[in-house]
Amino acid sequence: MKDIELSSIADVLANVIKTRRTIRRFKKDVKVPKEVIERILDIARWSPSGSNAQEWRFIAIMDERLLRAMKMFSPGWLGEAPAAIVACADKDWSYRVAGVLGRDKMYLIDVGIVVQTIALLAHAMGLGTNIIMSFSQEAISELLNVPHNWEIVVIIAIGYPDEEPKPPPRMSLSELVIWR
Repeated sequence: MKDIELSSIADVLANVIKTRRTIRRFKKDVKVPKEVIERILDIARWSPSGSNAQEWRFIAIMDERLLRAMKMFSPGWLGEAPAAIVACADKDWSYRVAGVLGRDKMYLIDVGIVVQTIALLAHAMGLGTNIIMSFSQEAISELLNVPHNWEIVVIIAIGYPDEEPKPPPRMSLSELVIWR
């Protein structure tokens, strides 16, 4: 790959990262096609994971009744999102791969990596996301019949944005980095 091509790709990626926002209002009655969610998840599965564990698992929710029921167990989060991706981790799988090395919580980082990939892909495809961490694990797991060895890590509300949030303030690089 030529330097100029790499520079162009880096610029596009930087723009996607810098312009992605948390979306709390989605266009009503505009569905996200199953094929779009499937494409996002198919690409996201190429995300890196510690020891190549790939312990992330997903439950794609398109059913309106399930989405409404999920809102009861996570106040104020879903809005009118027409879809959600429940990002889980197979804790048994993770333990087999990394737990013996004392890294049994590695799955939290790995799911975080794949969720960022999903959010960036969705934004690049004209969708908005809201990454939700406030919900009743037990109630949502029961509602969705989540396998006992899976842990829900986050829920991603996804749909077409009906708002353009302003960029939030960011700390300066000098506040974040210590050079040695």
